[in-house]
Amino acid sequence: TVVDLETATPAWAELPATDPDPRALGLTSRHLAYVIYTSGSTGTPKGVMVEHRGLVNYLSWACDVYDPWSSSMVSSSLAFDSTITSLFAPLICGGHTQLVMEEDKIEGLEGLRTWISSHCGVIKITPSHLDALGQQMLAQKVPSQVDTFIIGGEPLSHSTVSLWRSIQPMARMVNEYGP
Repeated sequence: TVVDLETATPAWAELPATDPDPRALGLTSRHLAYVIYTSGSTGTPKGVMVEHRGLVNYLSWACDVYDPWSSSMVSSSLAFDSTITSLFAPLICGGHTQLVMEEDKIEGLEGLRTWISSHCGVIKITPSHLDALGQQMLAQKVPSQVDTFIIGGEPLSHSTVSLWRSIQPMARMVNEYGP
């Protein structure tokens, strides 16, 4: 698709100025919000269909349990299913979301360290990423001010929990690994 900004009549000029009424279009909470593809334990790719009602239910639960009222940091791909929590939960609770730039994720975790040391309500992160970040923060004596770490994607080791208990003893750590 090409969008020509120089044209006299842009392609969107004839579109409605307001969002359509979902009910008038026949849409319900049973319609798909997205499809996530996974190989699961079988190695065979398959799609998991997530309906709007499931997404809304999960985000409502996440807001109640994780209390992401202030802010979150997104350090994973926007296409990653797990990103939904840190991307949308604070926004629907009136908070804000900080997107970490790709180069900050790769080059020394600088963006993560900066955000964590200033203040962050919720961070959703893998244990290996959390461990590497903790090792760097401990070595450089960088403080952490995270309310809640939501940890998943792989098993969480006792050593990573111990490391973070030494960095920030009062941080809430939620092990969300596994179905």
